Amino acid sequence: MKIRYLYILVCGFMTLGTACTRGCSDRPEWSRDTLVVGMVSAPNNIDPRYGLDAASLRAAQVMFNGLVRFDEKANLVPDLGESWEQPDDTTYVFHLRRGVTFHNGEPCTAEDVAYTFRSILDLHSRSPRRETYKVIEEIKVVDRHTVKFTLKEPFAPFLASMTGRILPKAAEKMGEQFASHPIGTGPFKFKHLIPDQEIVFEAFENYYEGPPRLRKLVFKFIPDDTTRLLEFKRGTIQFTQNTIPPDMVGPLSEEPDFELLKTPSTNYAYIGFNLESPILKSRAVRKAIALGVDVEALIKYLLRGNGIRATGVLSPNHWAYEGHVARYPYNPGKARALLDKAGFPMKEAGDGPRRLKLLYKTSQDDLARRKAELIKESLKQIGIEIDIRTYDWATFYADIRTGNFQIYSLEWVGIADPDLFYYLFHSNCFPPEGANRGRYSNPDVDQWIEAARRTTDRVMRKGLYSSVQKKLADDLPYISLWYPHNIVLTRKGVKGFVPYPTGDFRSMRLVYWQ
Repeated sequence: MKIRYLYILVCGFMTLGTACTRGCSDRPEWSRDTLVVGMVSAPNNIDPRYGLDAASLRAAQVMFNGLVRFDEKANLVPDLGESWEQPDDTTYVFHLRRGVTFHNGEPCTAEDVAYTFRSILDLHSRSPRRETYKVIEEIKVVDRHTVKFTLKEPFAPFLASMTGRILPKAAEKMGEQFASHPIGTGPFKFKHLIPDQEIVFEAFENYYEGPPRLRKLVFKFIPDDTTRLLEFKRGTIQFTQNTIPPDMVGPLSEEPDFELLKTPSTNYAYIGFNLESPILKSRAVRKAIALGVDVEALIKYLLRGNGIRATGVLSPNHWAYEGHVARYPYNPGKARALLDKAGFPMKEAGDGPRRLKLLYKTSQDDLARRKAELIKESLKQIGIEIDIRTYDWATFYADIRTGNFQIYSLEWVGIADPDLFYYLFHSNCFPPEGANRGRYSNPDVDQWIEAARRTTDRVMRKGLYSSVQKKLADDLPYISLWYPHNIVLTRKGVKGFVPYPTGDFRSMRLVYWQ
């Protein structure tokens, strides 16, 4: 049985919004040197050593730089590291760009670079990024503009990991206060944060690539889709990326005062399991759930076609993508047979017949709640009852990070290097050391991931990651859902934004009002 999508009538809403954008006398006049960005949630932590959620990453992208960065085609290019050399398999020497200053006016030197990574590696800091840099044996300041990293062993993702944001050594004295007054080298500097409302950034005039064209950038946090759209239509926000309800994309693209851009993304939506659950540790149960979720219907009706079905963490345009993996087309009959065989027959319960009951956690975001309801309706057809619990973002994310769940669904954003597999699925990366939140453990997967980290031969790495992807598709620690399109909505006249497949905000410094 296909999912029946319950469409919410929005014509009245659209008519009202259109009238306001064209003729309401109370329409706010926005400053042509300011851009207000509508965001779903506030950052979890704007200290880039700790913030892992999408909002934290976007804030870091406008305030900080790494030694290297990914461009819009996912190529590694110089950033604060103007050049680098690799004398041998375990040594990297970075030569810093001269004349770069932090937002407080202090020059960026090798001491700052060394402090950044030493602070992440400090056991007392409990940075969730520590696992990425444990391969570093020594960090040596050669001179004011040169820093040398010596690794314990060859580590293929090392250059990609140098996209990590560089902090000033002054952060050491600031301690936890740095998270409320961050200082970077990026195109925008932090001005103030109103919790759960907004972050305001100002242009950094001394940015090494030249000052941004905007004088002020504001991230405004609006969890409710309807409220966010109304504010956009009134003009109180003028830019948003990947926050538009899919069923509104078509109508909004026809609005004369708006501009909508749709591009492919590397983001990855999935359903996650807690494999320590007595029920979900059964691969047969996980496979039955995979067969019982009508993903194609979700893409068609929930996303309104704005995405493609995923087969794994990496999207088809990634160099390490493996498409020959186990797939799970919607098949409720096969799902029911698997549950019977796994020892979960239909039984009478107090509130009706079912095979088993699972707790599904989600945020209060409208799209997330609708996704949960459609998954619940789909799984009901195979005898699985889903108890949906919604939480504010901070509470929900804290539960997911600590493994306090049975089932949930989220997206990984900004996927670039396939070493992400280590962080997500290696048995060393149970929280708080990493993001293996479902406690997946497979010795073969561990071995392949470790081998892929040690070789710099891309062909060999691809072969190893192919094995990883095939095994993950069999074991199902995640159910792959889709790669959503990046959807950027702006007021007409906002120009210069360059979309990245990862959804980055790196190009915000180029944005201007025409």
